[in-house]
Amino acid sequence: MPRVFLSIGSNLGDRLACLRGAVARLRALHDVDFVDASPLYRTEPWGELVGAEKTPGEEVQGDAELDAYLRDFCYVGQHPVGTCAMGLGAMSVVDSELRVIGIEGLRVADASVMPTVPGGNTMLPSIMVGEKAADLIRGQSLPRAELPQGTEPVKKPSRRKKVA
Repeated sequence: MPRVFLSIGSNLGDRLACLRGAVARLRALHDVDFVDASPLYRTEPWGELVGAEKTPGEEVQGDAELDAYLRDFCYVGQHPVGTCAMGLGAMSVVDSELRVIGIEGLRVADASVMPTVPGGNTMLPSIMVGEKAADLIRGQSLPRAELPQGTEPVKKPSRRKKVA
């Protein structure tokens, strides 16, 4: 089974940019120096609600300690999508049949062809992309949907304003 390594956070510059972003966010939220944010939460009424700092911990203060914490405890919690744009534009990687443009015999059949992150989990849409790819490879397509006899299709109301 192939292993996928995203290389997220493998570069010191990336980690430091992440660290600087976290520090800037904390400063914006608390309007205090990062080092002084922890004592803020020890004052009442916060103190009785929050308690002691759990992560990264009061002992983690300098850049080296924060960098070590980021490397040890951070992970990708999102569902990466959209890295292989589908379409016909200059930035497109795959065509409408999931074939990689410019490479014969290679298709992409996962969440990377989705233009944006779906509103829910990516598992079911990824399965659907895989099923569509399987149908394309086998040369199969779904039969045309037919309405039962005597029913009319539902017409959506027009969004255009009527001009009198």
